[in-house]
Amino acid sequence: MTNSHAVPVEPQRKSAPVLRKEQLVRMAEVLFAENGFSGASIRDIAVAAGVKIGSIYNFFTGKRELYSAVLEKAYGSLQSYVEQAKVVDGDPVGNLRRVMTAVTAFFEEQPTAHRVILQELLVGAEAVDRAVELHLRKARQRINDILRAGNRLRVFRDVDVEIFSYGLLSATFGYFSSRSLFLRLFPEHTSAKTFINNAPFPLFEFVMESLTSKPKQ
Repeated sequence: MTNSHAVPVEPQRKSAPVLRKEQLVRMAEVLFAENGFSGASIRDIAVAAGVKIGSIYNFFTGKRELYSAVLEKAYGSLQSYVEQAKVVDGDPVGNLRRVMTAVTAFFEEQPTAHRVILQELLVGAEAVDRAVELHLRKARQRINDILRAGNRLRVFRDVDVEIFSYGLLSATFGYFSSRSLFLRLFPEHTSAKTFINNAPFPLFEFVMESLTSKPKQ
């Protein structure tokens, strides 16, 4: 007989070492976001995390491995946002809107992760290892799949999927990287500041209009 009053299983609690490691990665993310890889020392990270320097080496071989863990966390978060976006069969236009809205939400809600990614892009992505690359490929693959579906259904114009998805993501990265600068250039221009603060959406609508319109004969 099945017990209809089974006691719910509590989620397993994380061990103290796991919690310490996660704390180190969180603090390292903040410092790497602010100062880049070269500007954040192991000592700074240890102080911010409230641990001794030596304890960091219980989890990581050095700063480079810790940095890779931070990047993996950041790109993993981006992938998670993209994967949580609802995708409906036969609706490539809506799917692309929802996925790009999720990407925008990632940048809005995870500014530290975004800055870490930006810092790494500025210095040539030297620390991008296989795990980090996999997260980014999966996020981009979902966009590629939506674009290909739109091409097959003849909802989208016949675009080069790889190039288009690269441009779409690059434009989004670029917008969030430069927004604060342009806001400072328009300190008293209310309409300009309103547009800049909401630019991903009107700019994305322009992209969608171009993608879904028929080419002129």
